[in-house]
Amino acid sequence: MFFAFLSKKIPSNAPVKSLSWSSHGFLSYGGDGGTLKVLKLEEQVTKDVVSRGLAAPSNLVVNKTLSGHSGSVVACTWNDMLRKLTTGDENGLITVWRFQKGEWYEDMINSRPKSSVKDMKWDSNGQRICFAYEDGMVVVGSFDSTRLWAKELRIPLTLIQWAPDNNLLIFATRTGEAFKYDSQGNSIGMVPLSSDSRDPSPIVGIDWYDGTFGYIDQKCPALAIAFENGRVQLMVNENDPNPIIIRAGLTCSTVKWNNNGSIIAIAGVVKGETQCSVHFYTAYGSHLRVLKVPGSQISAMAWEKGGLRLALAVESFVYFTNIRPHYTWTFFDKTLVYSFPDTDGINQAVLFWNTKTNEKNKRHFSQVQSLHSWGDKCVIVSKLDDNPNQWHLHLCNSIGGMIDSHVVNVAPLHVAITATHVICANTAFFYVWQFQAGEGSFRILSPEQRESHELMRFIDDAEDCKLNANPTRTSPDPITAICARGNVVCIARQSGSIFEYLLPRMVPFVRCTVMAHPRKISLNCNATTLAVIDDNATLLFCSLESVGDRTPSHSSSPAKDPSGKPAKTLWKTGGKQIDVDRKDIWDIVWAEDIPELSAVMEKTRMYIFRNTDPEDSLPSSGYICDFSKLKVHVAMLDDIMVQPEKPEKSSIFNYETITLRETYGIINNPEMPLDDAVKFITKHPHPKLWRLLTEAALLRLDFQHAEKGFVQCQDYAGIMFVKRLRLLDDARMQQAEVAAYFKKFSEAQSMYTNLNRKDLAVNLGMMLGDWFRVVKLLQTGNVAGDSELHTRALNEIGDFHASEQKWSLAIPQYTQTRNWPALAKCLFAMEEYADIHKTVIPNLQEGHPFLLTIGEWLEGVGISESAVAAYVRGGDIKKAMMCCINLNDWDSGVKLAEKHRLPQMEPLVAQYTNHLLSQNKVIQAIELLRKAGSHSQAAKLLFKLAGDTKDFLRAKNLSILGALEVEAHRKKVIDQPHPADDTQTGEGAEFSKATLDGLINDAKALNQDKTLQIGWRYAEAYHFFLLAQAQLYKGNADSAMKTALHLIDYENILNPASIHSLIALTAYYGKHFKQCSRALTRLETMETLTPEQRSNYQNLAFSIFTKHPPQDPEHKRKFKCPSPSCGAPIAEWASTCTTCHTHISVCVASGKPILDNRYVTCRVCKHPTSESEMPKRKSCALCHHLM
Repeated sequence: MFFAFLSKKIPSNAPVKSLSWSSHGFLSYGGDGGTLKVLKLEEQVTKDVVSRGLAAPSNLVVNKTLSGHSGSVVACTWNDMLRKLTTGDENGLITVWRFQKGEWYEDMINSRPKSSVKDMKWDSNGQRICFAYEDGMVVVGSFDSTRLWAKELRIPLTLIQWAPDNNLLIFATRTGEAFKYDSQGNSIGMVPLSSDSRDPSPIVGIDWYDGTFGYIDQKCPALAIAFENGRVQLMVNENDPNPIIIRAGLTCSTVKWNNNGSIIAIAGVVKGETQCSVHFYTAYGSHLRVLKVPGSQISAMAWEKGGLRLALAVESFVYFTNIRPHYTWTFFDKTLVYSFPDTDGINQAVLFWNTKTNEKNKRHFSQVQSLHSWGDKCVIVSKLDDNPNQWHLHLCNSIGGMIDSHVVNVAPLHVAITATHVICANTAFFYVWQFQAGEGSFRILSPEQRESHELMRFIDDAEDCKLNANPTRTSPDPITAICARGNVVCIARQSGSIFEYLLPRMVPFVRCTVMAHPRKISLNCNATTLAVIDDNATLLFCSLESVGDRTPSHSSSPAKDPSGKPAKTLWKTGGKQIDVDRKDIWDIVWAEDIPELSAVMEKTRMYIFRNTDPEDSLPSSGYICDFSKLKVHVAMLDDIMVQPEKPEKSSIFNYETITLRETYGIINNPEMPLDDAVKFITKHPHPKLWRLLTEAALLRLDFQHAEKGFVQCQDYAGIMFVKRLRLLDDARMQQAEVAAYFKKFSEAQSMYTNLNRKDLAVNLGMMLGDWFRVVKLLQTGNVAGDSELHTRALNEIGDFHASEQKWSLAIPQYTQTRNWPALAKCLFAMEEYADIHKTVIPNLQEGHPFLLTIGEWLEGVGISESAVAAYVRGGDIKKAMMCCINLNDWDSGVKLAEKHRLPQMEPLVAQYTNHLLSQNKVIQAIELLRKAGSHSQAAKLLFKLAGDTKDFLRAKNLSILGALEVEAHRKKVIDQPHPADDTQTGEGAEFSKATLDGLINDAKALNQDKTLQIGWRYAEAYHFFLLAQAQLYKGNADSAMKTALHLIDYENILNPASIHSLIALTAYYGKHFKQCSRALTRLETMETLTPEQRSNYQNLAFSIFTKHPPQDPEHKRKFKCPSPSCGAPIAEWASTCTTCHTHISVCVASGKPILDNRYVTCRVCKHPTSESEMPKRKSCALCHHLM
């Protein structure tokens, strides 16, 4: 509920004409006779957190008079960016004031006595200022006193206003017109005004909110133009074709937006009266409140930066008005929920702040209208973006989670919520929604189900409307407020009539009347008293105790007349108005547990009422969250809204009522008997007070009063506790039990120990889970079952550390108790796998089921050896074998199979290999075969993979690996295990025979498999092919050709077309045209060529040999066969003697034949390299092994 009241008055020695309030707290005002003052109010910082904000006493810490003007100071404005004050008077004098070192100095003076200054405004950035003179002269200058432009408009100016983007100026005249100019002084046109030809009026106020603190929504009005006749035009922008028109009924003098553009203040004198007043409206033109001000004229207004104060210039006084804004907020389940503009300045954020845990949850909604709560739920009312005639009800829990939602057509101007229903109303219709808070939330209801969960009714009708009806009818007596409690709903109307309905079908029950215009109503906890705050902020009560029974059976269906139709006038008449004679009330909250108690906010004080009498009061500007257990919870929303995303716990405080404080004073005074407390509490009964009496009696071991308190609290367990205490004959034991009851466990355990009852101390520690204390007690004395309890305590301590992932602290506890499974979990979490293998696995009994779990853990992280050991000790050899297969640990798998006489692994390896090959995981299959010892199968796959690839370097490497696998296969056959080296025994002879047979069989297998037989030839083919190309690219075409000619021996491995193409190319560049001709002839005769390819080869040969005869150059050096018995001449590139067919070795580094004994043989691939090539390299050119 919005509220405003006058709080301070400062006299002036002359009538005040102008006001301006800076963002730094300085208030300047100017008046007749050159009066110019700068004031500053400073809030005193009090120790009491309650007395702060507007409730704190404010002192005038700055009251400085500035001299320099002789005429009436009619305009003053602040530059908040530069902290400068600019003033102008009726004599045309303009002065800029600068604050420095605690004093004010004239920074710039400009005099134009030709005309008087009418208005001046800085732009929102503080870079430019515009001056308007009465004769129509306009001057725009910069912050450094440079004149930017000046223009004489030749119209009588009264007011000027910058647009928020600083690209537009509006000039208002005495004739009621408003002109638009750009920032360079060029005319744009006129502002469209909703003129009244019957009552033309000059413009007296113009204000444009600049959006500094965001907007309520994107289409919210921000430009206000006020006319003297009381008409105020609210516009979204300067071209708004559909402005909102307010007819305030005033002779208006000025108008001002508040700090965030949500409230506009219109000052003037009510027509027909002499006292001035300020009317407050929302940004959409809804009336909020009228503030009457002593005096006959308000000449100027200025809002404080925070929007909590409004300064008024009234004749020769400056009045300060305190504002209590209507924030959008609610409180429930220890959670404060409030909305505020989001960082983008367009959408709205809703923060759910748990004031106990300080947990914050932020949600976003569009155009939040209001927030309401009950129990552990709240409803957020927002407007739909795509439909302006529909509103969204969001039912949320305390962390902002959506429970249910609903869309209504009734504008929710007034909303109330109960445990099962949400009731919303506009001025003539009310709508009731029974929400789903359980498993049925968000379900789509059929039309029949909707009728049972929803209803809509016109306030003057007794029959419900159709749910899809358009609620556009109006009532001569509009709805002004609603409230609900339990199954009772009260609706207040402008005339003072209050109607009480019963849920769920809103059955009319009681009608009463108060002599007021209600603005807010509230029911107490048992719905027997209704509090009413009227338009004048006056509080009154209406007693409903005599209205009769309100049980749900009375509300099953609407009342009907004898004809069976809905009754229209079957209302009970009841209710009795109780005047309280309290004014300036802006909020009231009833206690949740005592129907007579309520907390009331009056100006900046909070009163605690018992029935109609105030019991206590304190200064406070907070907002009441709830009232329960004789404590009032208050939120300092003014402070919270300064930084809404970072609320502080100091902004929430609890206030104890005087009854609670006096009870504390009685029971905490040892000199006062508890009988006095009983008398006081009997006079002011409350469960909280009886509980305090009980606690005090227990501390004094006064079991009579303690039992009486428990009886009053209906605490059966407490009554039995007192009876048990009476059975104890030792007062010290009773004190120990009482200490334990009050959760003073350390004190209770110490008492038990001093009484030599360590068993009770241990039991208490076990109940509390304080196992550290239990261990200490067990170490200091003998307790039955010491060993078993000590083991349990250590395990519990270990579990505590493990739950907090403090593994290193848990390990010693588990080690001491030999809790191997728990120890294994800690070691695994710390990745100490070796310790699991050394410590846990050997100590667990063979066959323990947890060993299999450990094996699965270790297998999951790839620790094969430890996993196999766990499986084997756990008795599951099959899982151990599968672990070896899954982790490719074939060495361990073979040993495991031999040790436990398992079937041979070849079928498993073959099966898994086929599975990998089916998924095209050839590399993984090769690796599997290698580790399993199936070198021959791995070699076959490597050779096949080399033949399939188009990358010759990759093919060469794969071929080398394949050849190495062939060598490994042969070595495996030779190195088979054999008995003791005793060749003379029959056993050794049998082994030698078996080895020889194995070698013969292996040789046969290699001869049968051509892929394995050729072995290194795959690598040789790809090697010489790459070597020839490398030599060619280095410009050594002759060596490239000789190397390429060796490839003729590898036509069964490489593509013959690729071989002879390379020979032809290298021979051509080496000018060996005879070899080139042979290669081209071979290419032309290949059967695999297409006619087009064959034609291309023929054309190429024709073009070459028409220029060059097919002859090779003569070589000076002659080469002979290296065989001593032959010596026949051979070609330089020959690999076999044509005479004796002797094989001639070829250097793998150069591709040249080796015709002498000067070469080095690689130990791995057994291929030679000429000694002449060795200085150039350190490794074999073929297999790259170090030589």
